[in-house]
Amino acid sequence: ATATATTATATSTVAGKVAITEATQRDSIESRVLEMLEASDSGTATLELAGSKAAAKKLAASLIGDSATVALAGSAAAATVPRSVLQKMGGQVTLVVAAISATGPSADRPAATPPPVSSGEELVAPLVSVQIWIDGSPARVEGLAEPVLVKVLDHRPPRAKCVFWNETEEQWSTTGLSTWDAKDGSLTCATTHLTLFSALVEQLQCLNAQALSQEALAGFGVLSWLGRAPGIMLSLIVTCTCVLLLCALHFDHHHHQLVQWEDQNFVTVVPASKQVPLRLDYCHALLASCRRSCWNPLQRGAEALQRAKKTDWGEELALYIARVGVHSVLAARSGLAVETLRRHLWDQRGWIQDDPVTSSSTLLQQKMQSLRKEVAKAFVTFFSSMGFASRLWVLLRALHPLSSSFLYSIELSTAKRAKLKVDVVLGALAVSALFFSASGSTISVKSPEECADSRTSPLRFLLIGFVSASFVNTPVALVGHLFRRSFVHSSQLGPDTLQLQLRWWRGQDFVFWMSGFLYSFFCFWYVAMFVANLGPVDHWKWTVACVAVLLRLLLLQPLALAALLATAAAWVVRQRPEFVSEGHPRLHFSLPSTCQTVVSEKVSDLANRSISVEELLQFWEKLQMKAPMGHFDPTLSTTHDVVRQAVIPLSRSESLPGGGAAYATALAGGRQVMPDVMVTHNWGNVFSHLLAAIVSESLGQRTYDATARQLAAGHLSVLREEVGHGRLHRRYWVCCFCVNQHASICDTPPPTDSHGVRIEQCDCHVQKHWSGEDCEMDKFDSMMSYLSVRVPAFSQLVAVDIGFVAFSRIWCIAELVEAKKKDLPQVLIVHSDSNLKESVKKIEDFDVREAQASVAQDKERVLSKIDDYDDFNAFVRQLLLEKESGLLSALATDLLAGPFAREGLDVAAHLALDVCDLPGIVT
Repeated sequence: ATATATTATATSTVAGKVAITEATQRDSIESRVLEMLEASDSGTATLELAGSKAAAKKLAASLIGDSATVALAGSAAAATVPRSVLQKMGGQVTLVVAAISATGPSADRPAATPPPVSSGEELVAPLVSVQIWIDGSPARVEGLAEPVLVKVLDHRPPRAKCVFWNETEEQWSTTGLSTWDAKDGSLTCATTHLTLFSALVEQLQCLNAQALSQEALAGFGVLSWLGRAPGIMLSLIVTCTCVLLLCALHFDHHHHQLVQWEDQNFVTVVPASKQVPLRLDYCHALLASCRRSCWNPLQRGAEALQRAKKTDWGEELALYIARVGVHSVLAARSGLAVETLRRHLWDQRGWIQDDPVTSSSTLLQQKMQSLRKEVAKAFVTFFSSMGFASRLWVLLRALHPLSSSFLYSIELSTAKRAKLKVDVVLGALAVSALFFSASGSTISVKSPEECADSRTSPLRFLLIGFVSASFVNTPVALVGHLFRRSFVHSSQLGPDTLQLQLRWWRGQDFVFWMSGFLYSFFCFWYVAMFVANLGPVDHWKWTVACVAVLLRLLLLQPLALAALLATAAAWVVRQRPEFVSEGHPRLHFSLPSTCQTVVSEKVSDLANRSISVEELLQFWEKLQMKAPMGHFDPTLSTTHDVVRQAVIPLSRSESLPGGGAAYATALAGGRQVMPDVMVTHNWGNVFSHLLAAIVSESLGQRTYDATARQLAAGHLSVLREEVGHGRLHRRYWVCCFCVNQHASICDTPPPTDSHGVRIEQCDCHVQKHWSGEDCEMDKFDSMMSYLSVRVPAFSQLVAVDIGFVAFSRIWCIAELVEAKKKDLPQVLIVHSDSNLKESVKKIEDFDVREAQASVAQDKERVLSKIDDYDDFNAFVRQLLLEKESGLLSALATDLLAGPFAREGLDVAAHLALDVCDLPGIVT
């Protein structure tokens, strides 16, 4: 049966108001359970219909306790009405509770079911209807002073809240409704009105932390993010970078006054072998050099594999560690950067020759000269005097990105190096922020905390920091290479080279600092926007990545690298004791313990004779003035002619012991000065070619034809200007000037010279010595060995005549072989590149037994020291023609491919090492 609609007058009470309103009774589950209740004598009734359940119970205010509860069996739905509410109601009170499982209209309840929820929300509980009927009619209950408790779920889901259906607004609402703190963990609603209830969960609106978004821009404007951990860390980093740059600028200013090095010092006389293309030509030449170097990669790869198989990698490691250790010790002692020591003092190829620094700065020249004497001592200190901890410390100081930035470098200022380090840090932070944004690893500040993924391992964010730092290193290292100063020949761009190059460098500096600060500002702005939009729950992720970047750049990598090198040094000490105690020829210096400090008086006397470029030019001026050789012809007169007709007469003086001495001794006036270079030459060569070869070596040139033409034309002032003041005093050991001709050949001249002019016999009283302790013509090997120890960077110059006769002269070959055994730097200078190919056939057919000598005893003396002629011949051919390191092969590469031939691979290798933060030493 259906109940009839009734109308009642509202009754107001203190607890609220209860009104029985006119309503049209519908065919619903509530009305059906009420029918069952009327038919029942128990006072309760339950009904289950189409998945929905309902229960009704008659309540008597005088019989209940503090409250009355109606619960649905098999469902979580229940309602509890306080006694105070029931006492305000008159008549028969019935409490009806229904749990309706359907969320849309149904045949059972076509009009009462509300429409679906809005997007982003979800109902997670059945619809629970709670009604109070008074005397068979539904009552409208609202504004209660004490709430009715409606249970909708046995457990409370995260983010769930109680809602009721507002029929007026036709939407779910929470007005007058709250979630009760139930002790049993259920979701119970406390309501002051009765209607249709449920539980609603807002779906998570998870947004990734983005730097380039409206939310980030709005959050950036609110400076509260600066007080959070990521903002504080970013502020500290920016502050420290500003302090670092200020300290670097102060350091540059101090050393600018101390060293007195200006940009104009880079524009000087640069040897041709060290001149490189400028500006865009540099990039073109660099690419061309790389293409040439990488031509036929399969063949080159096979050759490299063969070399790798033959390489003693233990020896290579020992040499590498020695270079790193020596440079690190010298950097600590001198305050010069490792890169500066490598470029201007000593590297894997030996002593740096033809260095423009020596002609541009007297102070740096003196510094480098003093450091040359310290190289061997630094080797002994590093391997023999230091323990593991000391090696670790000196390596860390020299290689750490911060401390190394404050070591003086002429090519790249401390401020620029510090700025590049700052760019690496800020760039790594920006890359980390970009990764977080793109991967969705962090949530925005407006996202609920439940969006955060707490299962992510901190190791992942450590890896993000490490990879980000490595990723940024590559472009920053390239920028550092491109903006590095380099020496420019004073006439390379014409007469206005200095002004043009200074203007170019000022433009470079402007671009470097403007682009650098824009880059730094962008990185800071991007990171700051990201941090401002970062959710608090993910602050730790960013902090871990940020700490990883700093640890990787400032602690872990330099410490790991220093520890690795120190460990390798300890291995060298244990496994290669002979290397530590005796050194190695490829080090290009001898250790104090192996130095031949005790030599004969004659060897010491010979080693302390030398002649400078300026003195040679002055001698040339005498020849041009026809004194004492009136028939001198610069294009025809041989070295033998000049020795007989000029050197011997000019060194003849009664004021000298016996009336004669070596020409170098006569010039020195009692001073003893050791040479920098020993010259190997052929006396049958044109003398102007010998002198031109020496001058060309001081200029860093590999051919001397142009210099010979200038000498013949008398352009000595031009040559002096090209050589420069510093290299005019470079000293050479030339046998025709440094051997005392009065103690050997002066009294036995041939009848005439090559011009047919009679040679006068010398009338000096010097005793002649053709052998024995006082002989000066058989001690070249001992003298070279002695000089290789006493003179750092001592080298050999081979002045090759046009016909390459020098390679058929016994003394020339002997000196070549001796220098190779001592691993002295050897430089070949030829007349021109046109006759270079013609020499190869002569060398291929070389036989020491057919070599020539002016004195037969000299040939016999040299041959007597050779055990196996065939092995000696093979050694000479390898020395000159070996593909990779032969003197003639290297000369051909330099002449045919230009001085920039190997620069491409060198730049690529050094750039790769800079990216890895390895010491800049390429083997």
